[in-house]
Amino acid sequence: MRNTNLIGKSVFGANPGGTASEVINAQIPLLLFEIPNGITLQQAATIIGGADTAWHAINDVLKVNQADRVLIIGASGGVGQYLLQLSKLRNATIFSIVSEDSSDFAVKLGSDEVIVYDNHLKNQLTKLKSVTKIVDAVGDPNLLNQILEHTGDVDILSLSQTNFNPPKIKQHFQFNNGRIALRDYNQILNLLSNGDLTAHVQQIFPFQQVIEAQKIAKFKHSQGRILLSFN
Repeated sequence: MRNTNLIGKSVFGANPGGTASEVINAQIPLLLFEIPNGITLQQAATIIGGADTAWHAINDVLKVNQADRVLIIGASGGVGQYLLQLSKLRNATIFSIVSEDSSDFAVKLGSDEVIVYDNHLKNQLTKLKSVTKIVDAVGDPNLLNQILEHTGDVDILSLSQTNFNPPKIKQHFQFNNGRIALRDYNQILNLLSNGDLTAHVQQIFPFQQVIEAQKIAKFKHSQGRILLSFN
């Protein structure tokens, strides 16, 4: 049933059946959320596949709390920026692995320790002995192996790779990329609206430049989300 209360208002939507298709036969109605004042359409666009993915990882799967020391691999990306901020809201201690170019950005988001993977990585990994939980938003098994050689008992959640065998017995790996509840979307909007969360958009491309946007997202150092414009 059409929600006439949203006509003329700024909204963002999610399709529970996925949107990676040219044509979508939606058997389940689209989820539409009104965007509060103070949040732009561009910022709201970072929620789907960004803030919601991070929310599920931090709050639903790992249940991060103030006793945790959380390592986020890829903390400056579209999902990583929210993994970092949401962990900080849970009062955890945050370790971030990012490129040297993105180290200041990770500190700005609230990271307590920053490890740059492209500058003497091996010398920095001794900082990770006390890490209790790891969120992998990159999907590089070689990098993850290097990290785990320097940690003890740890829970590992990957959002990018489905299979991985940790090098130590008490290192527990899982892949999970599930959905969040409708009320959680409203909580994310409230956190963005009151400034407890910040949505960073790195660059906006016209849809015709989608290939260029994908190349930058995949091969260059990201600081926030890359979006497409359909104007």
